[in-house]
Amino acid sequence: MTASATETANSSSPSVSEDDHQPPIDRRLVIIVAALIAIILGWLLYRLLTSNWLPIGDYRTLQLRVADVGGSETPLSGVYSRYQWNHPGPLLFYVLALPYRLSGSSPIGLLLGALLVNLGVIASTLWIAARAGRRTFVLVGFFLALLCFGMNPAGLADPWNPEFVILAVFATAVASWRCVFGDRVAAIALVLLASFAVQCHVGSALPVALLVGIGGLALVARSVRGTNRSHDRRTALIAAVVAFVCWIPPIIEQFTQSPGNLRLIYGFLRNPPLETTGLATGVQIMFRFLSIPGNWVRGAEPSLINSAIDTSGWAIPWALIAL
Repeated sequence: MTASATETANSSSPSVSEDDHQPPIDRRLVIIVAALIAIILGWLLYRLLTSNWLPIGDYRTLQLRVADVGGSETPLSGVYSRYQWNHPGPLLFYVLALPYRLSGSSPIGLLLGALLVNLGVIASTLWIAARAGRRTFVLVGFFLALLCFGMNPAGLADPWNPEFVILAVFATAVASWRCVFGDRVAAIALVLLASFAVQCHVGSALPVALLVGIGGLALVARSVRGTNRSHDRRTALIAAVVAFVCWIPPIIEQFTQSPGNLRLIYGFLRNPPLETTGLATGVQIMFRFLSIPGNWVRGAEPSLINSAIDTSGWAIPWALIAL
């Protein structure tokens, strides 16, 4: 076989790892999953369309910022934090703006928008998993179902910014995983999902940065030493452009305001005004949330206002181990 023929064969091969010898997705499995999602979606839509939801507090602020999208006051930073800065970026406002406008600027449009965004994240996650094969699709779908149950299915229609982070970070983890195994589409999805998660809530920045770093290093390594370097380099370039576009508004805000929002966030993280729990306690809390039965299984969340989280001893983070 000539060199040109070899290159043609490589370029026509799927952009996933050759080590993933998994059976293809069965059509019946897709139909079952789609039917279950349709049932849940129908129930949520009925609840939304028959509700008289009125946004107050943070929800009202969110509605005002979504309403500003497209005008002279288009947001360049994210949801306001009580620590005198905003979360990193306005992607949440932008994606909610269209359903909000189509609903006639009704508050219900925010709920419908939140539902559509979360369904989009779920669909993207399942699509990335399906590209790997049946076993990966089933495994990822199982954990997605647990996450949705843990956050309460009604939470899929909650436009409060922390609610979006759960599924977005999970989707970022799946995309990073598949990027490591050579899926170029997952590499593009990785930067998009990661940008959305971090711009929704700065608390997701550390795990998301780790996931992007892992996937990014794998892509760079293939671009330098891989068998299909030209395609991997093109993917890396596209991913960089997507990331840059996602972060244009925060960058503009940073250089047009004094002090910029990103600088305020950095100052807060470097010198927090409140006493921090420390790394060890933070890891204990995370492990307890990911243990069995954790709130991701039973759908219950401890009240951080009326009671403290039990940090006596270490729990086994079964959910993290399984991932």
